[in-house]
Amino acid sequence: RVLNGSNARTYNFNFSNNNTFYQIASDGGFLESSVEMSNVTLAPAERAEILLDLSTYKVGDILALKDGNLNLMTIKISKESFKEVSIPTTLVSIENYDINNVVNKRKFVMSGMGPMVNINGRQMDLNYINEQVKINNLEEWTIINNSSQMGMMRRNNSTPHPFHIHAVQFRIIERNGKAPPLNERAWKDTVMVNNGEEVRLLV
Repeated sequence: RVLNGSNARTYNFNFSNNNTFYQIASDGGFLESSVEMSNVTLAPAERAEILLDLSTYKVGDILALKDGNLNLMTIKISKESFKEVSIPTTLVSIENYDINNVVNKRKFVMSGMGPMVNINGRQMDLNYINEQVKINNLEEWTIINNSSQMGMMRRNNSTPHPFHIHAVQFRIIERNGKAPPLNERAWKDTVMVNNGEEVRLLV
């Protein structure tokens, strides 16, 4: 299980030999099917569970988990295993909620940078309740990132920002008007939204 535990850094996880791996779970649990990947990008608080096939390696071989050119973790093959395993394809069946049952729609626009970060024009205030949500209601939330540079999260002139919802799971239904990538189609509680992006959630 890979967790981005940084407070302001996005990682693009990959392996030193360009190994492919299989993502099997996201923040809130299993994907419906394993997804073959060569890298996975995680914003702060996002999680991914992956399977890495090491069957072609020999004792003493070394590979590294990386972020770009930075080594994050070294894996050394210490012994051989003769146990035969296979990568599962079908994992679980995820209930799809009917978008026609949505009872309320909300829009959250993130903007500003550093200490000026705000949502819908307001900064964090413990004494102010921005939204009230009824339990068990199905809602559609649109998250838009209009932020400028945010320190180390800035990559390639893009300013990603994570959006996290406490005490609830959601499904990503659209990213910039298109279906989300296969590895983003399970239950989540955190979504990365790049600068200029619009992401629709079913909450």
